[in-house]
Amino acid sequence: DTAKLRYTQAEKALIEKDQYSWKDDLREKIENAKDHTSDFKSFSEHLEKSGIEFKVRGKNVSYKPENVNKWVRGKTLGEDYDKGALE
Repeated sequence: DTAKLRYTQAEKALIEKDQYSWKDDLREKIENAKDHTSDFKSFSEHLEKSGIEFKVRGKNVSYKPENVNKWVRGKTLGEDYDKGALE
């Protein structure tokens, strides 16, 4: 269901060319963590074991994969990855 996912133009171009998208990889790891945890603490620990830093600031959550030099907010990935969807 792509209605709850958000893709940038650059990301769409990568996907159309069947190239690697670190944000898609991140989404998969977050989905895996959501499937295997039942609360915020275990979710955060699961992400850390997968090499993803996770932080909550106010209404926002942010993720930073170990192989990427920047943070990305949940709402940038899509509403399924924002704080409201995780609670």
